[in-house]
Amino acid sequence: RQYELQIGDLRTFFGSKAEQSSVVAGWTERTFKDMREAYRRILVDVSMLKRETGELRPLLLPKDIMEYLNSINERAFVLAVTGGSK
Repeated sequence: RQYELQIGDLRTFFGSKAEQSSVVAGWTERTFKDMREAYRRILVDVSMLKRETGELRPLLLPKDIMEYLNSINERAFVLAVTGGSK
């Protein structure tokens, strides 16, 4: 339940992915930087991240979409994007 995203969080995330994948581990530092920026931009574009403060905000998903995602065992995704709302 962390409601702030810092650039260090994205470094940690991609560092973890590099440990899991030799392909990701082979990326250049420029690629890592581009990916961090792209992830931030996507979160800002879908209104999950406030650019100025790094504040994370949950998405409001329609009930039918949440029910569908839960029905196909995507509960973790629902929890992640909604901030834990049911």
